[in-house]
Amino acid sequence: MVTFNRNILGLGITRQLDQQSNRLSKVFEQLATGKRITTFDVDAAGGGIATRLEAAFRGLSAQISNDQTQINRLQTEEAGLGGIAEELQRIRELQVQAQNAALGPEEVDALQMEVNQRVQNIQGMVENTQFAGNALIEPGSQLAAMLENGVDVTGDPADTDVVLEEVTAERSEIGAEVNALESRVAERQSAFENTVASYSQLADLDLATGVTEQINGQVLQLMSVKSLRNLFVFNRQNALRLLDAV
Repeated sequence: MVTFNRNILGLGITRQLDQQSNRLSKVFEQLATGKRITTFDVDAAGGGIATRLEAAFRGLSAQISNDQTQINRLQTEEAGLGGIAEELQRIRELQVQAQNAALGPEEVDALQMEVNQRVQNIQGMVENTQFAGNALIEPGSQLAAMLENGVDVTGDPADTDVVLEEVTAERSEIGAEVNALESRVAERQSAFENTVASYSQLADLDLATGVTEQINGQVLQLMSVKSLRNLFVFNRQNALRLLDAV
């Protein structure tokens, strides 16, 4: 009867040792990955929630990236239009100067040469303002007409004002769109941070807790091994006594 009970006890200790070994393996994996939920058998319900949270914050990250790309594209376009506006301002200034009756034909010709150069600069900005290889600026009707027909330095500065107003209106529309996108990005970044925090609280491992579990598991494992060894020594001594008694 004593031997039977000892055998039962040995099987129990062996089973506990296996369980502790499995638990230690999971703890080591958690410490290595920094994740509390490494497999769904650790926390089935929590694993499902963590998966949904991860999908949510990864989706938000992609949306934020898309919005930021759109912002960069619009800002590049607005910068190009800003350069065009500067050229138009200079053209208008030259037209005003050309109205000075004290200027001779040579001075007016010099002004016209600069105007022509400014128009070429604008054409270059229209063609070269690009994002990811795609041209961004599509001239409005007034700007397109100016590029096609050129500008007479002795012409009415009010005509240049019309072109400048068209470009300014486009810049204003882009600015409003950028502001709206930046507000949306800020909202999504806040949602992203909150979602990541919820995910981390659920799925990430608390290092202190993980180390504590590791130490406790190793202690229990050592105790089980010691108990099993003591049991083996007891059974061996018991068997020797029985042999001596024969």
